[in-house]
Amino acid sequence: MMISGEDVERICGIEAYATKAEGIGGVLKHRPEDFVVWEHLVNGLNAREEFEKPAQKLITSPYALYAARKKNMETLAAIKLLAEHLDVKISHVGICGIKDRRSISYMFLSAPTRKVVRSMSVCFGEKKFEARLVGGAARPLNSRWLVANSFDIVISHTNRSDDALMEAFSHILNELGGAFPNFFGHQRFGITRPITHLVGKAILNGDYELAVRTLLFLSTKMEVSYNRERRIAAYQKWGRGEIAEYFKPNLRYEYIVARHLDMHGGDYLGALRRLPLRLKKLFIHAYASYLFNKALSRMLREGVVLNEPEAGDIVGRLDHNGFLVGRVFQVHAGNLAACRRYAAKGELGVFLPVMGYRAVIPRSRKGEIIREVLEEEGLEPGLFACPSIPEARTPGEYRTPLTHFTSLDYQPTGNSVRVRFTLPRGSYATILLREFMKPDSALAYIGRVKS
Repeated sequence: MMISGEDVERICGIEAYATKAEGIGGVLKHRPEDFVVWEHLVNGLNAREEFEKPAQKLITSPYALYAARKKNMETLAAIKLLAEHLDVKISHVGICGIKDRRSISYMFLSAPTRKVVRSMSVCFGEKKFEARLVGGAARPLNSRWLVANSFDIVISHTNRSDDALMEAFSHILNELGGAFPNFFGHQRFGITRPITHLVGKAILNGDYELAVRTLLFLSTKMEVSYNRERRIAAYQKWGRGEIAEYFKPNLRYEYIVARHLDMHGGDYLGALRRLPLRLKKLFIHAYASYLFNKALSRMLREGVVLNEPEAGDIVGRLDHNGFLVGRVFQVHAGNLAACRRYAAKGELGVFLPVMGYRAVIPRSRKGEIIREVLEEEGLEPGLFACPSIPEARTPGEYRTPLTHFTSLDYQPTGNSVRVRFTLPRGSYATILLREFMKPDSALAYIGRVKS
C-alpha cells in the first residue's frame, strides 16, 4: 500500500473545512525554527520563561520538575534521554503532552527525585535536547496540568504577498469567528506514515498479525527512502529468516517487535505487548481519534450546528478555561432552553464522544452520524476494552466539536506570514492553520509542498 501526501487527510478522517474562502497555500516547518511552541501549566508556569531562568539547586518534593527545550526531536526520544540521564524508567517520566517533532518546543517534564540533575544537554547534529531543573511537584505531570499552548509560527511560500496576503488572512479569520473544528491533528497519526490508527484498529479487531505487518511494513511515498527500502527488504525476508537487523538503528519500535518475532515466531500479540505502554495506548487512542475526525467531517459537510445544544446532545459545564467540569449529561425537552442559555454565556458546551468502552453516544443527529461511522467501520464501542492488551484499553472521553483560539495576531512579510496565538490543551495548531492554508498536500505541514 502506497500513500501520497494528497491522501493523508482523508486517511486521518479530516475531510472538511469550516471556512469557504480560498486558502493562502504555503508551508509550515520549512525550518524547525519556523514552528515554536511552549506550554502553560494550570499553576501559571510558562515553559519558555522557566527554561530561560537559572536552574534550581535544591528540591525537597517527591518529584522534580524540569523545563526542557527540544529541537527537531520526537517527544518520546526526549523522554528517553531524560530517563537515561536520571537512571529511571521511561514510564516514570511525566509529561503534559506530545509536541511536534519538527519544531522548537518548550515543555515540562517530571521525574522522581531519587536522582536529580540541575541541567543536561544532548546534541545529535540538528537534533538537540536541553533540560533544566525548575522546581518540585507532589505528583507526576499529566495532561491535566496543562492549560494551554502558545505558538509562534511562520507560514512560508504562500501564493499571496503583502496586502493580498493580509486581505486573505483577514477574510478567513472573520469567517472563523474565533473558533475552528476541533479535529485531532495529523501528528496523532503521522504525516509521512499515517499508520498509528491502522495498527490500533487491527489490535481492536484481534488481528495481531495485521497490526504487526502494518507497523513493520506499510510504507508511503513520503517516508525517507532509506527507511522505506529497509521495510521492503525485511518484508521480502518475512517468514524466511530473522528480520530485526533491518530496523536498526533508528526504527527502534519496529526493532522491538521484529526481535521478539525472530525469537518467538508467530507470537504477534506478545510482540505488540513488548512495546512501551505510551505507544500501545497511542495506537488505540489514534483509532478513536480517527473515528472522531470522520464523524466531525461528516457533521461539517452536512452543516450540523455544532455549538448550540439540540435535544439528545451530550453537554457539560465548563470552567473558566473552557474545560469540562464534572460529568456530561443529555439534553432533553425539559432542559433544552436552559442548556441553550448557559451555552450562550459560555458556561456550558456541546461534547462529542472520543470512542471508548464507556462512551455515551448522543441521541441527536450528531449521534446518528457517529453510529453511521461505527457501522461502516464494523466496530462496537465495547471493543475498546481491549481484553488482549488491557493496559492499552480506553474508557473514552469527551471533546468539544469546536475549539477557540486567543491572542491571535499576524504579520505578513513578502509571501510569508508570522502567526502568534494560544490554544487550549488538546487542540492542534496545524488544524487551525489548515483553515488559512488549504494546501494541496498534507506535506505542506512538514515543510514540503508536493509528495
